[in-house]
Amino acid sequence: MRARLRRTAALPAAVAIMAVLALAGCTPPSPSSTPTPSPSGAAPSPTGSATPTPEPEALSPEPVLDLDCGDLTTASLSGVLPGDRTPRDPGVSIMNALPTIAPVYSIRSLGGIACEWSNGVAFSPQRGFAPGYQGVRVFVLPNGTAQFDRYVDYYGSAGLSCSSDGSFCESNDLVGTTWIGMRVEGGSSATAASALVGEIAGVVSAAGPGADPWVPPTGTADLPTSCAGIVPDATVSSALGVGVPVQSVGPAGGWSLEAGADVQNGTVRCSWLYLDSDSGVGAMGALHGGAWAWAEARPSLTAPSVPAELAVSGLGADDEAWIRCASDGSTCTVDLVIAGNWIEFSLWPPDWAPGPAFDRRAGAEALAAAIVAAYP
Repeated sequence: MRARLRRTAALPAAVAIMAVLALAGCTPPSPSSTPTPSPSGAAPSPTGSATPTPEPEALSPEPVLDLDCGDLTTASLSGVLPGDRTPRDPGVSIMNALPTIAPVYSIRSLGGIACEWSNGVAFSPQRGFAPGYQGVRVFVLPNGTAQFDRYVDYYGSAGLSCSSDGSFCESNDLVGTTWIGMRVEGGSSATAASALVGEIAGVVSAAGPGADPWVPPTGTADLPTSCAGIVPDATVSSALGVGVPVQSVGPAGGWSLEAGADVQNGTVRCSWLYLDSDSGVGAMGALHGGAWAWAEARPSLTAPSVPAELAVSGLGADDEAWIRCASDGSTCTVDLVIAGNWIEFSLWPPDWAPGPAFDRRAGAEALAAAIVAAYP
């Protein structure tokens, strides 16, 4: 069990939902129309001077490049994956393999895209290889130069690297100011992967401008910058009833496009570990303005169970609480939408990180209530 969340994540994707927003216009008066003088001789009232209707807010992010996952379905994809190449939602795939807010949603919040073509097996790189998974994931992060440079500083180089048989390949490349990351699991060869990298880079390089950078809708609350800012560590320990102190510890080790997107977007992540220990109780993530992402992901989540509504005192009229627990009670995940932000925490099963025994279901409900009560 990896008690600590690591910065070396995977490549997820879901095609951004494009909302076509029409601007309401006004028809100017005919040039031949003549205003009728007022009896008092006062200046006539102007006609046709309606104020333009402002453009509605975008409730969910749209790509800042004129690009979607369909544009990346290139000829070389069939060379990498000769079998099932069905488009998938990598965010859902990752979260059904390891309950955690997928970094896909940070990428998309920044106007990037995340794409997957696979045989449908749920897979999260944070859990290692998934038996039977075959797929390609591509992440495209605009304005990613600083994060890419950090990757190169950490590893010393970028580009394509593959296993000796070519069944696993990973690439990281900067095209202009856009960081493109690709991961292949169960592919056919390094040669095929290299061809796919080249074709994808060409498509991204040729893409024109897309939507304006997204900002969370009006009314979205600011998101604290740390887990302890969302809920104090002592409150976590008390709510779970573990009887020993826990501390929130941020991700550590390595660097990746996903980690860079989290940092650039201000996404909060941590593990709750016992004081002075690598063992702990669980993990939390929070996505600023992430109500759209939870609404998109929820209908397809099945791990550790299908989400069920959770009654939590103190939730606002537009807030939400959902819970997913394993049938044996070994683990529970809670998703909260508070003031437009998505907060998710998961309590690990005992065999992941041994420690004091506690009731995961009761602890999850108590911790959800504590987060709602403590949330700024």
